[in-house]
This record gives sequence, structure tokens and C-alpha cells, in this order.
Amino acid sequence: MTASTRFIRVDQCDAIGRIWLEDEPAFNALSPEMASELRDALAAMERTSRAIVLSGSGRAFSAGAKLSEQMIPQGPDHDAGLLLETDYHPLIMQMARLQVPVVVA
Repeated sequence: MTASTRFIRVDQCDAIGRIWLEDEPAFNALSPEMASELRDALAAMERTSRAIVLSGSGRAFSAGAKLSEQMIPQGPDHDAGLLLETDYHPLIMQMARLQVPVVVA
């Protein structure tokens, strides 16, 4: 069974879950939307998988966090770290707490 959302593709084969990052033009840089989709997919796969394989589509696994000017509010009162705290940190913590191994390949 293969399913896709806007930024990821998922597949389940027996007890192995597969997730592909699917934003090749941005070298799979992690946006808040992709992070949200990834959190949902990981939560679902943790219940049905004995292991999860995370891959990137195209030439790059992931270029890291997508921190373009459009993503971060500009101005003296805005904190770029807030984006990391609200969108990326929860994903990293979720991955660390998973009860199944995650293989990045």
C-alpha cells in the first residue's frame, strides 16, 4: 500500500514502513508542512511497523530545515528560533521516542 501527501510518500510492506521525503526542487528541505506530515506518518507507522525506513527522493536525502525568507517572519520582534522550536523540535523528539527503529537510507 503506497500513499502520498503533498510532501511525503509512504509505503507499508509487511512490518516495514517506508517514508520518502518528496520535495526534490528544494532538495527535500524540511518545511513546517513536511514536518507535520512526517509526524503524522511516523505516528501511524509506529503502530503497524517493526521498523521504519526514511529516505529522500531525488539527489538529496534532505538539505535540512527550510529557512527561507518566506518561512521566517521578518522584523526586530521576530524570533527565527521559534520556527525551530514549534515545528522541527517536536519532530526530532518524536523520532527519538519511537518504539521502533528508524533507518535513514
